[in-house]
Formats: sequence, C-alpha cells, structure tokens
Amino acid sequence: MIQRVLSRIPRGYALGVILPFVLISLYSLFVQSPQYESRASIMVQTADPMASSLPSLEFGLLDLGGSNEKQDAALITSFIESRRLFDTLNDNHKLVDHWRDRSVDWWSRLPSVADQDEKLNYYHGMVAVKASPETGILQLTVRAYNGEFAQQVLADIVRRTEAFINKVSNDLARTQVEFAEGELVRAHERVKEAANNLITFQGQSDTLSPQAEAEASLQILGALQARKTGLETELSTLRTYLQEDAPDVVATRNRIQATEEQIERERKRQTGTTNSGLNRLLADYKEAELSAELSADLYKVGLQTLETARLEASRKGKFLVQIDPPNLPDEPRFPDSGRDVMLAALALNILYFLVTLIGAAVREHSD
Repeated sequence: MIQRVLSRIPRGYALGVILPFVLISLYSLFVQSPQYESRASIMVQTADPMASSLPSLEFGLLDLGGSNEKQDAALITSFIESRRLFDTLNDNHKLVDHWRDRSVDWWSRLPSVADQDEKLNYYHGMVAVKASPETGILQLTVRAYNGEFAQQVLADIVRRTEAFINKVSNDLARTQVEFAEGELVRAHERVKEAANNLITFQGQSDTLSPQAEAEASLQILGALQARKTGLETELSTLRTYLQEDAPDVVATRNRIQATEEQIERERKRQTGTTNSGLNRLLADYKEAELSAELSADLYKVGLQTLETARLEASRKGKFLVQIDPPNLPDEPRFPDSGRDVMLAALALNILYFLVTLIGAAVREHSD
C-alpha cells in the first residue's frame, strides 16, 4: 500500500519537498537544542513626573526634558546592542563559550572560527529590545541554552543599563549646572571690573559724584544770572538821577562786569574747551555707572539661571524603573517544533509549485 502510494509521487516532489521536509522535521523535533528565554520590562522615569511639562534649559543637543520616550528607548537600545556591552558581558559571563558549547547542536552553535562581527551578530540574535511607543515600556529578552544563564545575563544587562542611564542623566545635569556656574563666575568678574572702573574714574576725576557737582554748578550759574539781573536793574535806576561818572554808577557797573566774568568762568567749567568740562565728565561717569548697573543685573540673572538649572537637574533627572525583573524560564521557548514543521511544509510546497510553474512555462516557450 505504502509502496503504491510512493510510486505515484513524482520524483521531483519527493526530492524537492518530502525529503527536505523529513530532514527539517527530524532536526526540529529531535536534534535542535532547546533555547530558554528570560524576559524583563523596564522604563525610564523622571524624578518629577510633572517636570516634562516645564520649560527646560537646552545646551546644544543636551536636554534634561523627560517627555521624549523615543529618544530614551533609542538610547537604551543602542547601549544594549553596543559592542562595548557585549564585550563586558562576554568577559563576565563567557557568552562565546556558552554559545560554542558541544552540547549545542551544530547548526545552532556559534562557529569556532567566528570573527568579532559574527560574534556580535550572534549576540544581537540572542538579545532583543522592543519598545512600546504608547507607554514607553521596553521589553528585554535574552535567549540562552540554559534558563539560569539567560536570567543571569539579562539581570546584568538591566543592572548595567540602569547605571548607564544614571550616568547619562548625572552627566547632563552636571553639564547644565556647570555651564550656569561658569556664566555666574564670569558675571561676577564683570561686576568687580565695573566697580573698580567706577572707583578709578572717581579717583582720577577727583569727584565723588559728577552729577551732584553739575547740579551745584547749575545752581551757582543761576544765582549769578539773578545777581547780574539785579545789578543791571540797580544801574538803570542810578542812571536816572546820577551822571555816568558818579561813584555809585561806576561801582555798580564794575560789579556787573565782575559778575559777567564769573558767569563766563562757570560756563567754561561746565562745557570745557577740550572735552574736559563737567558735561564730558558727567557723560563718562554715566557710562561707567551704567556699565556697573548692567553688570549687576547680569549677575542677578546668572544667579536665577543657576538656581533654575539646579532645580531642573533635580526634578528632571532620569532613572530606570524595573516593572518586571528578569524571570527564570521554566521550560524552553524555542524551538517551536510544530510551527517550524508547518512553516517548512508550506514553504517547500510553495517553492516546489513555483519551480514547477516556471519550468512548465520555459518548456512551453521553447516549444
């Protein structure tokens, strides 16, 4: 009966489908080494959940904001898939020796002649990171040929990822605070420089307040103008009943001339002749005073910026949260022999159908 059925099966189908299917089934059911999978769930959180809604200080690409889960996931994925972490795990857990163990079947085993890139690619096939864009939760999985080994490796990955996130967060916070502190130091130096310039100016000009001196000069000039006006009125009155050469008229005229000379000297003192008058002195003093006030304002802004940077660093610092710690798998997850056998049967039949169809088309075209 079996021979009759086998005799009716085309030779090409037997060699192209049945034989490979039998070999794949035998390998999957009886030869392929079981693989255990340890899982863990983690996510990156900020110290203050409301901090992500606050405006943040940015320095180039450095930002302590807590709302970009995609960047956090990409950062963690890059770290876990990095050659640096692979080398560290290999040194601590002897990953390559585990993958090359003689108990592992030949097909699944890491070749003994594998180079560094092949080892890293094998590592990527055994370690996976999957991020949920909706929740920001990352699912980490590690496959190994021993359940306890898979759990140990995954626990080490989670621990080193946590240390990495803490270091990145602390480095960003420290950079932000150090930048603000540096700006504050420079602002303080400007305040001291402006104050020294103001003191030097006062010493060189031999005046404490050019503003007060200018106001006093204006008052003196006003008093002299009023005195001159009074003397001119007195002179006009004297001329109504005295001769020009009368002693009182001559004395009043002399007092008017002396007052005019004093007025002229006071005006020259205010305006000067070569930028040395009170007006120039007052302008230079105002410039030095304004520079000192501006430096003081910048120093106040620097203090506020530093306090803001420290507050953001404390509120927006990131840390890793373990939602589900690495588990110890009870039974192997791979291979899924039933699924593999069904997929093999489906793929072989589809391939045989396509090859047969192409062959028939070629023969028909040649005829």
